[in-house]
Amino acid sequence: MSSFTSFVDYVEKPHVAATNQIPATSDMGASKEKKTIDLLPNEIGSSSCDDVSFSMQFGESEQGKVICTKVRLRFIPIILKERDVPQRSKFFDDFYDVPLTAIAKMEVALVRGGSRGKPDKFHRIEYSISSMETASVIRLTLKDMRVVTIDLRRSQNGTHLANQILFFSKSGPIEKMTQVGAAMEDRGQKAKMPYNGYDAWHAELQRCQQKTDSSSKWNILALHKDGLNPPGQGYPLYVVVCNILSRQDLDRQMRHFKHGRFPIWVWSRANGNGSLFISADHEHNVATSEILAKVQDSIARCHPEGEKPHILKLDSGFVARIGKAFDNLLSLCAIDSYEQYVSRQRSWSTKVHRTGWLHAVQSCLEVTHETVRWLIDRDRSVILQEEDGKDLSIVVASLHQLIEKMWIALGHPFGERLLSTEQEKKQLTKMPSSKTGINPTWLLFLDCIAQLHRIYTFEFTFSPHVLIALWDLSLTGMVPSMTCNNLQEQLVAHVGGGPFPLDRYYEKSYLKMFGNVWHDSALFIESIKKNQPISPHSKFLRCESIRPPTEFCDIHLWSDCYLRWILPANGKNSGNLSDEQALDEKMIEMAKKWRSTEWKKHLELPEEYSSAYPYSIPEISRPIMELNDSDMRRPDDLDSISLDSTFNNSISFTQTPVRNNATTEPIFDQSTLERRNRKAAETIGSESPVIVMRPKEQIVGFSKYAFDETPSRRQHSKTIETPILDSFPAKYEHAYQPTPARRSNTVRSDRPIPPPRPAGLTPSRPEAILRVHIDHHDDTSPTTRVTRF
Repeated sequence: MSSFTSFVDYVEKPHVAATNQIPATSDMGASKEKKTIDLLPNEIGSSSCDDVSFSMQFGESEQGKVICTKVRLRFIPIILKERDVPQRSKFFDDFYDVPLTAIAKMEVALVRGGSRGKPDKFHRIEYSISSMETASVIRLTLKDMRVVTIDLRRSQNGTHLANQILFFSKSGPIEKMTQVGAAMEDRGQKAKMPYNGYDAWHAELQRCQQKTDSSSKWNILALHKDGLNPPGQGYPLYVVVCNILSRQDLDRQMRHFKHGRFPIWVWSRANGNGSLFISADHEHNVATSEILAKVQDSIARCHPEGEKPHILKLDSGFVARIGKAFDNLLSLCAIDSYEQYVSRQRSWSTKVHRTGWLHAVQSCLEVTHETVRWLIDRDRSVILQEEDGKDLSIVVASLHQLIEKMWIALGHPFGERLLSTEQEKKQLTKMPSSKTGINPTWLLFLDCIAQLHRIYTFEFTFSPHVLIALWDLSLTGMVPSMTCNNLQEQLVAHVGGGPFPLDRYYEKSYLKMFGNVWHDSALFIESIKKNQPISPHSKFLRCESIRPPTEFCDIHLWSDCYLRWILPANGKNSGNLSDEQALDEKMIEMAKKWRSTEWKKHLELPEEYSSAYPYSIPEISRPIMELNDSDMRRPDDLDSISLDSTFNNSISFTQTPVRNNATTEPIFDQSTLERRNRKAAETIGSESPVIVMRPKEQIVGFSKYAFDETPSRRQHSKTIETPILDSFPAKYEHAYQPTPARRSNTVRSDRPIPPPRPAGLTPSRPEAILRVHIDHHDDTSPTTRVTRF
């Protein structure tokens, strides 16, 4: 990790202070202007429905028309609703377009025969619906945590629309996917494949400060020319291996390691001797020990001190575990109503913990931390060895390296992991897959980068919006390298091209948010102190390596990505954006003070914005909801046992009988009710409903009994748990003492004698016997209390 700009190898750096790309003044209205997004070439509609109601989570239902094409589900509203957020994508609208490849789960409510025309509950569908059924409501859960609801009760072709959405949401052959390569000329046929040539690896060796002349210890091997290219390995045409390996040694290694993915070089430490290798797991036979010894010996001879490499065995069930964790995360974060939001807020941290997603992030960072220790601290080479060598090994290695080299050139199967292509169903028959068929190793890598960005904010030249943009882009199916499984599939399908530059897919108003204002401000202050122009290659913030966190308490849920569509989960004019805006304004003032023209404005925010800007609008109103006493829960960072004990003790305190006409003013006063309201507001949200109680003069406590509402005054209340507060005239000189309860001494002669109790049913502990206690001392009511101990 010699350079942290290499995490995202964005060719045209987004408006860092040194690039001077943003003009001094910009038209705010122009950045918000909505452009009409046309359909792609050869994108033909297959089904449509008029007079439908379309809504996304926490949004108002809009009336209009729905069209399903081979690429998207588009809603055309009758009245276009304006939102104070910029348009992000050049090809998809965040509020009216749904990429069919981004659908994770599809549910349909059918109208049954005995339901009298009313829709039944939602059922998940994986196969086509019969034409005899009537689809009333369609609910789509997207992979980016959005929820779309389409009400078809006033339309006609609901069943046909549901079948078309289901059919085109399943990815087919690359040649028939209209959106693949649509943003590039000739679908990217002339695009240059990254790290698929001799020059690319030659430049990469030089970047890592390795020799490339005749004295080099590395060999750039052409697999296709030497006949060393077995099918299905996913490696590029050129790889880097140790120079001492002969063709016979390489042939034996390719046959011995699974899928032909033998150990290859991916990175070397510039200021050290350690190197990083990746490979699949090896076969177990009589030649295993000999081949492994040859691998270790060849790598050791490339080390100046002859140190043998350390082999890190990675989790073999990693992909299946990621798929299940993502299913749980999707079920938790895909919230489409306030009722779901309120119910899931209770024990939120516990529910996030049970998804297993944060544990997967922690596992990746732990392996990365161990790899850094071997490479940096011990200065030894490391071999990352995985079952297939396409997932966890790439995640760990890419935390040191470029995205295009590790994820695209080395053959991560994007189509299988994200788009659930047919090829995945054939290859993963033995591996238990997730319910949605999605195993997003790519999202896990982006989440790991977001964790590092949160801790080491000043070390990155880009903002987390770049990571979110990459995730959203990979779900559209437009990038050939993120739709195919390897470079060979791109060559066969005659498509090509990676995600960079991102301005090919996103609007300039969104690209402005890709710069890291914290990183740029540090460089700007350094330039002022030294009275020099800003240098993007300054070593002021560069360090050789960063240490990934390993403790679970340091791993946070990536809320900026997973909760960005949930309005009540985001604040108004708050969050990281408010801090960045304040820093931006401070830098502008400092630039004027020092008469510097280096700093350019980074953020253009409206007057009212959400902390999830530009993905959602700020929450305007929230429905009033009644709360019970059981709904008043503190955040679950406290111990649940202690909390329940405290809550029960407080109830027991409020149910204590009032003796000697003692006032209850200190127990239930106005400040107590206000404090309870504030606790409920902290639990539910910023604009929570207020707990309504009857006036203090009428009732105090938590009683289930009725009160005596007769005008005449009785001597005793019906229960001691709820005292009555009436303003009686003080006509008694002494405190009122009720008549104590008396027990009759008369013995009934007609009382039936119960039969003897079986010995097996007799309780062994006297504490379990039901007892009746009548207090004769200092009681305030003749009411008999029955208590179970």
